[in-house]
This record gives sequence, structure tokens and C-alpha cells, in this order.
Amino acid sequence: MDFCGIIIQLPPDIRPPPSFVPGPTPGSFRLPLTSVSATATIVDMIAKVDIVQEFVNEFPEPKDDKPATNVEAKYVFPLHSSASVCSFHAVIAGKKILGVVKEKAEAKKEYEQAVEKGLKAALMESHTGDVFQTSVGNIPPNSKATVHISYVTELEQDGENDSLRFIFPASIAPRYGTSSIQFGKTEHRLSIKVGCAMSCGPITSISSPSHTIQMFLGQSLDQPANSEPDMRLARVELTSADISLEKDFVVVISAANLDKPRCVLEPNGPDSYAAMLTLTPRFALKPVRSEIIFLVDRSGSMGGAKIEQTRSALQMFLRSIPPRSYFNIIGFGSSTQNLFPTSMEYTQDTLKKASTHAGKIDADLGGTEIYDALSEAFSLRRKDMPTQVIILTDGEAWDVNRIVQYVAEQVKDGKKNGGLNFARLFALGIGDEVSSALVNAMARAGEGYAQFAAVGERMEKKIVKMLKNCLTPPMTDLKVDWGVKEEELKEEDFELVEADAGDEKKKPISLFSEDTAVEEKPDDLKLPVPKLQRAPHRIPVLYPGNRFVVFAIVNNQKDRPTVVKILGSSTDGPVELSVPVISFLKAFSSAGEGSKFGLIHTLAARKLIQDLDEGKSYLHDEATNPFAAKMPGPIPADVVHHEIVRLGVTYGLASSATSFVAVEEETDGTKGKKANSKVLWVPGPTHTIETTEEVVEFRTYGGSPARPLMASFQPMMRMSMAAPSAKLTSYASAAPPPPAPAPGGAFLTAAPVMNAQSAPVNKKSKRAFFGGLGSALGGLSRESKGSLDKLEAKESAMDDEDAILQAAVVVGTDKASNLSQLVLLQNFDGSFPESNNMTDILSAIIGDGVRLSNAYKKAGGVGADVWTTAIVVAVLRRWAGELKDEWELIVEKAIGYLAGADGGGDSEGVVEKAAKALE
Repeated sequence: MDFCGIIIQLPPDIRPPPSFVPGPTPGSFRLPLTSVSATATIVDMIAKVDIVQEFVNEFPEPKDDKPATNVEAKYVFPLHSSASVCSFHAVIAGKKILGVVKEKAEAKKEYEQAVEKGLKAALMESHTGDVFQTSVGNIPPNSKATVHISYVTELEQDGENDSLRFIFPASIAPRYGTSSIQFGKTEHRLSIKVGCAMSCGPITSISSPSHTIQMFLGQSLDQPANSEPDMRLARVELTSADISLEKDFVVVISAANLDKPRCVLEPNGPDSYAAMLTLTPRFALKPVRSEIIFLVDRSGSMGGAKIEQTRSALQMFLRSIPPRSYFNIIGFGSSTQNLFPTSMEYTQDTLKKASTHAGKIDADLGGTEIYDALSEAFSLRRKDMPTQVIILTDGEAWDVNRIVQYVAEQVKDGKKNGGLNFARLFALGIGDEVSSALVNAMARAGEGYAQFAAVGERMEKKIVKMLKNCLTPPMTDLKVDWGVKEEELKEEDFELVEADAGDEKKKPISLFSEDTAVEEKPDDLKLPVPKLQRAPHRIPVLYPGNRFVVFAIVNNQKDRPTVVKILGSSTDGPVELSVPVISFLKAFSSAGEGSKFGLIHTLAARKLIQDLDEGKSYLHDEATNPFAAKMPGPIPADVVHHEIVRLGVTYGLASSATSFVAVEEETDGTKGKKANSKVLWVPGPTHTIETTEEVVEFRTYGGSPARPLMASFQPMMRMSMAAPSAKLTSYASAAPPPPAPAPGGAFLTAAPVMNAQSAPVNKKSKRAFFGGLGSALGGLSRESKGSLDKLEAKESAMDDEDAILQAAVVVGTDKASNLSQLVLLQNFDGSFPESNNMTDILSAIIGDGVRLSNAYKKAGGVGADVWTTAIVVAVLRRWAGELKDEWELIVEKAIGYLAGADGGGDSEGVVEKAAKALE
């Protein structure tokens, strides 16, 4: 049963419209979603996104007093895990109905009752942190319905300084595990526009690693074309009118001063406000000797370009490990495969073995059992030093809560014994459909951070920065002084009382009664709103170059702070930073239609809910739990649920416990007027099967298409069935010719980088290049074609790992690709041995082989390896300065080698001598 799209089953007496495409079984049809459009407005590090989904009921108007065939359309779609859905309304057959937030079960019941009555209604709910669903009931015949959704989100730090990454998820890849949600390839298309306004300074660049875009610098989305250009503004559009929903849309924005500390305050009345503190720290601490465990996703979903990219990333990680470290590589899928039984010391021999192993890994281990892989890694960790787990994955698994809870437990366990052998987890999400919910949640629980890379995107800077940061010792006792006095916070009191508590006299209970049923009385959770609500409650770890964002909501406080302070301790001494407070831009004074609060309040409330979902809120902290004295032990689930509902309803947010529901007001004309409603699942990025009795569960393994456990169609079931399609990714090999500049602003076209399939092949290199590192040993893929077969034959005839590595090193097409080749030639101790490959690569970087040859002759008694290493450092500093963020750790290791080589110790002196020899 190989097919794509959502299938609907119609009774024999219902004739489908002509546009319905026949399905794979008799009586089944595919129903198209008319359109999906999105408009994103980015202001500094916040984005507000408006989505419009259009559904059409093409059934004809009824004749001869027959009942109308109304349609209930359902559409499952992705949003980024940091999205705060804050506004929802629907227009059904010209009638607008505004959504309100209610407790999840209550909202669904209200929606279903409205549909049963024949009223127009809509429901918007979340399945997981990044999977949502809209339901639109009673779309009349020959009419359409549009659903309008608004969300706000904080933007993630990209690998570059002063840069942000905006991700609009367009599809959800099939995920390993059991779920009621299934997927298939969709034929829907998306139109999207992005406007940028940076108050911090002029925009320096905008690019997309996922799509070919047009960028109009100096213009906003609604600015007239003949307006005076403002370099703090930009408008981004696709080169084509729309795109297919097969991979996420990614835009990377860089602007001057974006990383500078700031605290933005958003008032809400005279005595309440919300604040957002953000900065990208820049500091240096002495690195800590560590064990580094690389967890490499080798499940079927990682096949193709993703596993190529993973091999390349692993090679860069391996060459950047400092001496005296311990390390291991654990591949995982349905099972795990370890390079070493336990972590080994980083030596020349273990580096060779690891590098050869990394070049041969493939997506051949089945399903994505991340939990078991994490269990393997943490159970084998050393107990005499800190452990850093770095996971490379596409995150395509469902058991998020179980994984996150386990990681949090391991991190907590590592803090025992004074935290000398602490454990942390960092995540690198690779691919076009990465589950941001899982990858980000793992990193938060692991007190590390997450980075993302689309297929074919260069990620060397992200890799180097992540490895540097995982070796940075954690700061302790971090706190933010929001300007609220401690004694004011201690005056608060909380209590848990029953709903019928009071002076009312209770009826006596009979000791011999015919009615033995226990009367259910819900608790009234009397939770006064705290004066200060911090989000996240536990201050996240600070890492150099990684954006730090915290929120606060302050009530009953007329005084506004002018400065917010960050305080803490580190292994090198106390830390402190004072950040001035500024007012928020009026452009984003409202989160959306129907919202009572601004964007900062909305984002802060979303963070508070996230804390509650992950068990890290003030209720879960023994020091701040208001019930700790009266209710010892774990906080009851209903208390947490109540608090999530309170936040969701108060701030108008869809969440794990709340949903948006919009219902047409019942009038004399609609009262008691039931329609002949048919439930039709609309094809989208995800597909669900649901029956009137229970949810039918599926399990997928190793990226293979899922097969339904139940193949028969029953007339009384409402369902859609689809097998997941193969995930195909293609990139333009070159950008189209740029059109003429638009009036009023500069016009730039940013083309995506190439993947392995579309990249040109260098005739000398015998392999395809993509994003630099694709040419490294990680490119030894059994899927590669052409002349690479000769290299594989050569490799199979070799037993010596050094020879294999030398055969894998080839001259690249540019400095970036040559740098990735140069990395392969560095020894574990930081030295670069002299070789023909080394000479060829350095000559390519300099662009002058004669100059290099002459420099080699001026060693003046310095050892060959020392002189070669000094030349490499000099070349990189002079001719590859723009790639410093990528070779920083490589050069650091080389300088360390030179400092101890031959007893000289004058590392900078020999580098200076090499630099003069190159003049």
C-alpha cells in the first residue's frame, strides 16, 4: 500500500467533487489543502509569525431538500518548539469566529458539541512541543474556511557572532516509536515572506542554507518601494512564488551589535511588567580535562547527505580534542556500536583508529533508540573526571519526555561529590526536518546547548565552538537580580484548600449506606500569583558565544529597575555583569488579535509553562515550592496541570494543558439545525489515523515506510492513512541570474550551499565537495559514485591507517575545503608532519607554491615537524584569517606542541620566523 497524501473514505451515497483524486482503495479519495502562507516579522531576537491555512469544501449545494454535506477538516502541522501560539481565529463561509484559550479537555468537548449541533467551530491544539493540529468543523458546501494562527518565538543563536537563525518548519519527518501521528509526502505548497528590523545596528548579511532567496536590504515588508533605504531593515522573499512543504525554511540574519547585552522591559499597567534579559557572553575560563563521548545517530533516517555531513562533523570534532582527554564514539540505531569498550586516552594511535572509523560509519543501525544510546553512554562514563556527551542526530523519535527525564537524572547525579565529575550533554541537530522539540529539550536537560545545521550547510564554526564550550567549566550560583527586594518575595503565602472549605456545615456520613460511591470534589488550588516569576526558574549555564535569554514577570511593583545584574561564581573567581534596562519597541506592543499582553509577557509565560512541563519550575524546587512544608514529596500532577492552565488561559497560549477553541454563537437560525457532516483529514506534513473508539498506533523502523497495522476501512471510522514517503532534498547548484535592483533598496540573491548530489566534482580530488568538510575522510561513503571507487579499492588494499588517511586527503576547491583537508593531517599532539599532501594543500591556500617551497628551505636547523607546524600556523593566520573561528582550536593545539617541542618553548618565536620565511 505505497501511496502519499491523506485518504478519506466516503460512503457510497456521497458523490465526491470532480477535484477529488481517487485513492488506493475503492471509495477512497484525496482531499487537497488549498494553500498555506506565512508572514514573519523579526525584531532583534524575536519573531512574530502569522500563518493562514485555507480549506475548501467543494461538495455542491444540496438539492431536493437533501441535507448539506458539511466538511470537518483536520490538518496536522509543525511549529518550532520555542513557538508561543498566542492568537487564533477562523473565517468559515465568511463568518469570523475568534478563538479563546480553555483547558484542553474542555476546549475539545466544546468544539465537538458545537460540530454535533451543526455550528461553525474551530479547534487548535498541540500534540507535542513541535506538532500542532487545527480542526475546522461544518464548512458548508461550495465554500471555504481560513484559519489564522499567530505565534511569537525567540530566535536561536547561529554559529557566527552577531547572528540569529530563523526556522520555519515546513514538514515533520517520520519519527521512530509509537504515535498516533503518521506522515507522508505532501503536495501542498507554502508562500512565505520575512521582514527584519534590527534596532541594534545595520544588517550585515542575510542568507538561507535551505532555499534560494531574494533579499531587499533597506526595505521592510510594508515600506513603499521609493522610501529612503534604512540599513537596519530588510525584506526576504523566495525566488519562486512558493515552495513545497518538504523541508524547513531557514534564514540566518547578521546585524551589528546583536550580541551586546540588553534588558528589555514591557509594562502591563502601572504596577506590573515583564522583562527579557539577553546577551551572548564573551569570556574565557581555563578548560577542564574531560571525557568526551560522541553519540552518533546511525539510524535509517540519517541516510544520504545527513550521514555524509555527520562523518565530516565527527572528523572536525576528533581533530579538535585537546591532549590528555579521554574519548569514545558510540553509534546508535536499534542497537549501539562502540568504537572502544570504554573511553580511551586521546593519543596518536586512538586518533587514527577513530578517524578511520568515522570515515566508514553509515546509516545502517535501524531505528532511532536514543534512550538506549544515552543509557549506554552514561553507564560507561568515567567517574574520575567530567563527562561531555555530544550527540549528532536528526532527532526523529517520539519518546521525548522519557529521554529528557533520563538526561536530567544523569546530570543531577554528576553534581554529587562536589560536582568534580559533572556530566553535560550538547546536541547538534543535522538535517532539514530536525525535531527541535527533542534536540533542544535534550540539551536543556543536559545543561549544554543545541545547534542546528541544514543538509549541506557548513558547520565547522559551530563544531569548534561547541567543543570549546563543552571543555569550559560551569559557573555556579548564577542568579539574576531583577530589582525586586528579597524581603518582599518572602511575604508570599500559598495554601491548598478544598473547594467546599468554609463555614458551611458538612452533612454527616452514614456508616451503613446503600450508596457507597465516593463523591468527587475537585480541589480548589489557591495559588496566589507570585510577585516575581522567573523563566527559566533555574538560570541556564553561560557559554561563550551562545545566546543567554531569561525572562521575568513582576507583579505589584510600581518601581521600574534601571539596571539588571547577573551574579555568579566560576573556577577563576566571581562573575558579575550589569545590564541597563530599555523599553520595548512599540512595533510589537501586542502578541496578536485577542491577546491582552505584549510579546515579552507572552514569551515569558511560554518559558514558565516549559519549566512546568519539564519538572524544573518553582513548584519543583524544594527551596521555592510553596507546598513543601504542608505536602512533602513530589509535587502532585494536578497542581502542575492547574498552574499550566492558569498561565495558558491568562496569557492566551496553546500548551500541553490548554487549547484554542472558536465556536459560532448559537442563534435562532442555527439552533437545532444539524448538518450531514463528513470528517475529512486534510493532507499535510503529518498524517493521523483516528477511529471513533481508539487511536490506531504505528511503529516505524530504520527510516523504512510504515505500514498500517490495520489495513481495512470501516464505514463508521473517521480516518486517514498514508505511508511515509522517501525524504528527498535537492538544492540549486547555482543561484538564478539576479533581477534588476528594486527601487528604494539594494537587492541581493542568496543561493543555498550545495549538497553532495549537486556539488561539482573536482577532477583532482576524486570526490564531491559540499560545505567544505564533505571532502574530508568523512566523505568515504559507500554511496559515493564515479572515481571514488578507485579510492575505495586503494583503501581496501591498505592495512596501515596512516596510509588510508593520507589517501583520503586531497586538494580542495577553496580555502574552506582545504582547511578541512589540512585538519586530517594534524597529529593528536598538535604537530603537522611534513608530507607531499601538506605541501599541496598549503600551496593551494597561499596560491603560490614557489613561495612555500622557498620557505621550507629556511628552517635553519629547526626540526622538520616543528618547522612544518610553524609554517601551517603562519599560513592560516595570514591567508585564512576569515576562517579563524574554524581553525582556532587547531592552531591552539599546534602552539601547544611548539611550546614543548625540542625543548625550545618559544612557540611564537618560531611562528614569527616561519612568517618571515613566507614573505
